[in-house]
Amino acid sequence: MVKHDLKILFVEDDDLMRNTISNVLKKNAETVILASNGKEGLELFKQEKPDIVITDIMMPVMNGLEMIHEIRRLGSNVKIIVVSAYSEKENFLKSIALGINNFLIKPISYKNLLNILEELANIIQLEKNVETEKQKKLQAQEQLKIAHAELENRVVERTQELAVANQQLIEFQETLQDKIAKSVTEIRLKDHIMMLQSRQAVMGEMIGHIAHQWRQPLNTIGLLTQSLLFSYRNSNLSDEMLEDRVNKIMVVLEHMSETIDDFRNFFNPNREKINFSVESVVQKTLSFVESSFQKHKIELELDIEDDCQINGYENEYSQVLMNLLINAKDALVDKIENNRKIWIRVSRRMGKSCVEIGDNAGGISAKIKDKLFDPYFTTKKDENGTGLGLYICKTIIETKMNGYIDFSNDKNGAVFTIII
Repeated sequence: MVKHDLKILFVEDDDLMRNTISNVLKKNAETVILASNGKEGLELFKQEKPDIVITDIMMPVMNGLEMIHEIRRLGSNVKIIVVSAYSEKENFLKSIALGINNFLIKPISYKNLLNILEELANIIQLEKNVETEKQKKLQAQEQLKIAHAELENRVVERTQELAVANQQLIEFQETLQDKIAKSVTEIRLKDHIMMLQSRQAVMGEMIGHIAHQWRQPLNTIGLLTQSLLFSYRNSNLSDEMLEDRVNKIMVVLEHMSETIDDFRNFFNPNREKINFSVESVVQKTLSFVESSFQKHKIELELDIEDDCQINGYENEYSQVLMNLLINAKDALVDKIENNRKIWIRVSRRMGKSCVEIGDNAGGISAKIKDKLFDPYFTTKKDENGTGLGLYICKTIIETKMNGYIDFSNDKNGAVFTIII
């Protein structure tokens, strides 16, 4: 592991844990600053301007959430890692809203900690490189403006008539270039904002799925822990029983950790195209929404006629499937009470992959079919829909992956088809 030129602020009220983790951090960062509570951590943050803040949630004087809130109020985009216990789920969810970059579940895995630090170090270095390139470009633009001004002065000195004509041409070219550059920048910014808004909407659904999936494991951990206490109080706690209960608890914790990893990977956009299995992505996406379907009594039918390999962006493709499944679920919950069904068919058409997602919610009105993929168009209530989901789906499939997406109505409801 490479030692990075980083300044890390670690805030933890437990002395043993603070000193132990600091020793690990010092092997991978040039500077490590320690604080025992949120108030002390906030003051050190203002003084030291660290690159990364690692903080516990439950602390005296000022807790971790309050400290993060004050840091964000300062306008800082510093990278923040939250350390939380499984019993602090509500605080953990609040920390997401405060814009944390990552999280660690107690007991802390040193391997996970170092991997997260490595990722954040790379991101910080990339941001510094981008800022440097930005300054170089601004400097080059300023030099270019100066050169243009000098050229204009020379032309004016030669002849007034030629200067006027040349000036008009330069102004036209500059105006055209500015308009083109401005339009391109606005389009890219708009697409980026839309993508973020769409992913945030899906993230809300995903948090609900995780909360539902964690209820049973948390109940299991509670029962195992209580059985240990009961056995201890009745003098029946043997070494074998203790080891057995601890092993079972660790298995459940590992499963919950894998759920978080799947959640994090889902929102990690692919930078390069890769070959991936359509069936595998479909199965993974369904695992995210399965508990929600069960909660709303939605029957799911999956028909794999022929698996296909796609070269493209796996996580973005999964996001498209997620958006379509969420839309189908919302339509069913809104329109019908019983016998709710969603079906998925994976097949091959003329050598290309084909995924169809349909429901029995009654279909889509012909009055809105031409607007369905438009940005900010939604049939949901204002508080429930952004109008970006299907627009982002179309952008990902047709623009980024050179595919095709459309919809039709059958006798039961809407059917969305994706061909790549």
